[in-house]
Amino acid sequence: MKPAPLALFNYFVEQLTFSANIAFDPDKPITLDLTDLRITSRVNAVKRADREVWEVCLQVVQNVPEDKNAPYNFSIVLIGHFEVDAAVPADRHRWLVETNGRSILYGTCREVIRATTAQGPYQPLLLPTLSFYENPQEQAPAARVAEEAP
Repeated sequence: MKPAPLALFNYFVEQLTFSANIAFDPDKPITLDLTDLRITSRVNAVKRADREVWEVCLQVVQNVPEDKNAPYNFSIVLIGHFEVDAAVPADRHRWLVETNGRSILYGTCREVIRATTAQGPYQPLLLPTLSFYENPQEQAPAARVAEEAP
């Protein structure tokens, strides 16, 4: 075992809302799919006197219509602060933070949503696992899709 090249040293939930769908029928299958989630993020490097800190803001929203059999709707915004190990080349920092930083915060988001919905009237909602990995060799920087700010 060894330390990860990216260290999360602080995170917090900036915003959390959720509502139970009163039209949900627990006797019928849940009809959610990945297109019902809207995920946006923002990644910024912040230079401090003694180090470089990366801030990742991740927003996950599920707002499905009542005619879809879904138990809950929610919106969550998480903010995380990360440091990259000095051994990682500087030109790889942003890619590492965008990939692993967002993945770490999304895992945290999954748990916050599961724990929150566990207190609701229906079974807990466990979001699907996702990958934020994009191979940097397959995509030129100019071709990258611009991120939406939450």
